[in-house]
Amino acid sequence: MLTRVALAGCFPLRTTFILMLSSSMLRGQEIRVGEPSLVARAPEQHSFTEPIVTVHPVHPDHLLAAAMIEAEGASFEERVAQQTCAAFLSLDAGRTWRQRNFSVTRCFDPWVVVTPDGRAFLSVIGRRSTGEDGLFIFRSPDGGQTWDDTPINVGGGFDHPTLVVDYQSQKRKGWLYLLSWRPIRAEDGERRSALTVMRSLDSGKTFPEPTQVIPNNLVNLAEMPVVLSDGTLIVSFVEAARWADTQGRLDRFDRWRAWVLRSTDGGHAFSSPLFVTDACGPPPAFQLSALAVDTSSGPFRDRLYFLCGAHQRGPITLVFSADKGETWSTPVAVPPALHDSEPRRILGLAANNKGVLAIAHLDHIAQSGDSCQALYFAASLDGGLTFLPPRRLSSTPCAAFGDYFGMVSTPDGRFRLMWPEMHGGVSELRTVIVDVEGHGAPAR
Repeated sequence: MLTRVALAGCFPLRTTFILMLSSSMLRGQEIRVGEPSLVARAPEQHSFTEPIVTVHPVHPDHLLAAAMIEAEGASFEERVAQQTCAAFLSLDAGRTWRQRNFSVTRCFDPWVVVTPDGRAFLSVIGRRSTGEDGLFIFRSPDGGQTWDDTPINVGGGFDHPTLVVDYQSQKRKGWLYLLSWRPIRAEDGERRSALTVMRSLDSGKTFPEPTQVIPNNLVNLAEMPVVLSDGTLIVSFVEAARWADTQGRLDRFDRWRAWVLRSTDGGHAFSSPLFVTDACGPPPAFQLSALAVDTSSGPFRDRLYFLCGAHQRGPITLVFSADKGETWSTPVAVPPALHDSEPRRILGLAANNKGVLAIAHLDHIAQSGDSCQALYFAASLDGGLTFLPPRRLSSTPCAAFGDYFGMVSTPDGRFRLMWPEMHGGVSELRTVIVDVEGHGAPAR
């Protein structure tokens, strides 16, 4: 027997369903949640936000994370001026952690990766003590145990940089890609949003001239990059607004259209924009969508997954593609099919080496008393067609939200999550391991 959850009224001209497996069908299939553990406590009058976590591609006990450390202040400018970023390293599967603070203020959007040869990279937007502003890339030769003192500055004006590594392809294994966007003036003087892809072929020592893509005359927000098993680079973006006037004011859309670009030559040239879905939309204003790829050797190898919040505060929505982003499935709602009562929800998405798809979301719950933040986890063993009954991983007093939180699949086939929450008035980073029993297999 199957339980059906309808997406009532979210998508015009059709009714969309997602299926949850009943308990009689779940023998040998379950979500096992470990005991959450502490990563770090923020200093007094500070809070963690936007944590990101990654894992050494060979050694699952070797974890690296980063987060912003927000400061309290009387004004936005005062808070931002004190905002810093830190990295967190564990070599014992998350039992103990070492913290490294970076000398960057006005610090935003931290992102970390570890390459196949064990090098680590941290990208942040901020200002160094020298007064230099920009998008900085810090490098570590030993997976985050030590860091170079002087980062690479790849330029200013960028927003939301994200990193990805090619872990599989024969030709470009180990290549490092950085995706971001920034507003520019085109040759005709008009405002444009440039999606920018930078690449490093030498373990982050150099970043040659980047590739800029201007898909249209709208405000296009870069989101996530992934790499397929043959080295094809896929980057996602959404159309969020249009320029309303010459002063740079924006006319925000109430429904966003999502797209991907595809590159088969290592990020030098890209395809025309490939349409993903128009089901997404604010609010929230800029809590990110998510893009992931199945890199297993199973039946869903190279399947792309795209996750976003439906427009008009609708439920979380999933679409997938089996042909490198050329065509995408009908949108479906991820259980539990909650509608936002508050415009704050952050999404996580990952696929493991067994072909299991995992989705997590950190929600703000309106009028919930002392517990106003809840973290949910759902998993699919058949490529996003059906889901095991979701689990709530945490419910605590509210913490800072930001645009993303940490979620990654590990080399041993499990999932690791990292998020901020409040305990006794103190902001803490927490992490947990989730194990999904079963392998990805076509639905019967």
